[in-house]
Amino acid sequence: MRFLIFIAIVIVALAAPYAAPQNASAQLIPAAVITPDDIEFEDTLVGQTSAQQIFTVTKTRSILPLYIFSASLADSVNFAIASDGCSGRTLEDGQSCEIAVNFSPGQAARFVTTMTLIDLGRNIIDTAGLSGRGVAPAVTLSTTNVDFGDQTVNMPSSSHEVLIVNTGTADLNVSSITSTGDFGQTNDCGDPVVPNDLCKTEITFTPSALGAATGTVTITDDASDSPQTVALQGIGIPPGNPDVSLSTHVLDFGSMLVGSASDHETIVLVNVGTVNLNVANIVASGDFSQTNDCPAIVAPDANCSINAVFEPTTTGVLEGAITITDDATDSPQTVSLSGRGVSPDTPHME
Repeated sequence: MRFLIFIAIVIVALAAPYAAPQNASAQLIPAAVITPDDIEFEDTLVGQTSAQQIFTVTKTRSILPLYIFSASLADSVNFAIASDGCSGRTLEDGQSCEIAVNFSPGQAARFVTTMTLIDLGRNIIDTAGLSGRGVAPAVTLSTTNVDFGDQTVNMPSSSHEVLIVNTGTADLNVSSITSTGDFGQTNDCGDPVVPNDLCKTEITFTPSALGAATGTVTITDDASDSPQTVALQGIGIPPGNPDVSLSTHVLDFGSMLVGSASDHETIVLVNVGTVNLNVANIVASGDFSQTNDCPAIVAPDANCSINAVFEPTTTGVLEGAITITDDATDSPQTVSLSGRGVSPDTPHME
């Protein structure tokens, strides 16, 4: 029916005696323009829908009215016409209508498409561009398997670090990180992880029984492959004993002037046992002093240094000791110290 009306309008207009229009710039063929001619959507999360954007269609100056048959999108998968106030409408001079569009990206990529207006004769009235980028977080783990090896029953292992890297294009939100079995974890993933940044989880193994143990760390987030998992394994072994080995048990500093200090002599302490050595105290006695770099816990096969110094306060043979108190079965261990204090006017120092 509308097509017949349009044809009738054209016939009447052509059959009428020609007279120059009041505005000589007016055209016979109706047309319209779309503004803006391009819309760029803000980055939108994959699977979500952007805020609506508006195209305005305005009829340009022409003798005949404009009948808009349809508005269509070349990509109707990632873009959509949310509301169409133009299709099926006839516009007179100065009139306009609106078309609302939105963006719903199906994957993390950039999308570009075109909206086209068609008139009653299936002619293109005008076109406009649409573009937008779909964004999404993505997770890459520094490892997906941690093997703790042998670990003493009921003794916590040292921690293993697993990095959680956001290799996507949107913030990563970690909702939970959990562990199973004889494995525990702590993490710093409470805040959103921006693209190209990371957070980490520290995993420990405390076997409750002898033999092989397995577990997992599960990371739940808003990446498309959530949850991600880290496979964990270790072996519980029987408790052992720490065992201390000293590089020497006797030090003789020789003769030193009263009131002066010797160069330091170094004693190396090694934990030759199978479990951690817990060092409680290291002290020196007499006219001897010590400094050391021994931590509170010395791991199996690890070592530290004790530096002894002789500072005689009187003449004669002086004796002392360095005493090391720990949880080895032969604690405390001692190093015997000796030296001779001499006065400055002694003719010869022996």
